[in-house]
Amino acid sequence: MELVQRTCDAVCKDGPWRALAIAGGVYGSFFVLYSGYNKGKQLPGKSKVHASFTGDFTVADNLKRIFGKADKFSKRQLNKVVALAGLTLTGAASIPRSVCWEAWPSTRWNVFLVGAGSLAAHTAYSVVDYYGASPTKVLEANAKSGHKYEWVALLAGSVAQLGYGWVRWRHGALRLLAYELDAG
Repeated sequence: MELVQRTCDAVCKDGPWRALAIAGGVYGSFFVLYSGYNKGKQLPGKSKVHASFTGDFTVADNLKRIFGKADKFSKRQLNKVVALAGLTLTGAASIPRSVCWEAWPSTRWNVFLVGAGSLAAHTAYSVVDYYGASPTKVLEANAKSGHKYEWVALLAGSVAQLGYGWVRWRHGALRLLAYELDAG
């Protein structure tokens, strides 16, 4: 019981343990709600959106398939979860301090770092997996045939990560997060 109390005390305080609990909740949610869901079959005359809402949850089977063996499917599913969790965590950390982070500045910073690290890992894995780590193939933006807007995704992701790098370099320890967007 003492261990439970110490864990609760650590998670309730501002700092890395609280950030770890938030990140764990986000990752766990994506594994269950995203990876555990199977889209329905696309029926003739119905849209892809319709297929997305006619599926079912097979959490145990899907998670077994993802974590059971290290094949291309499981690695790509993990990569998707890492990307989605990274976007969610960096987005949450970007909410102005006065809205929800006032009492937890250290937690906010750590949530942001976990999110940014997740996005960097997603980018690195994707460049190696889809483009063979070839700068030429990345510039051609044609790893997935039939995806005519792939270059838009690559450009947006590159601009976002270059922006993060520039702010990190320009403002030291990313003080941009400490600025109040709604300061008057």
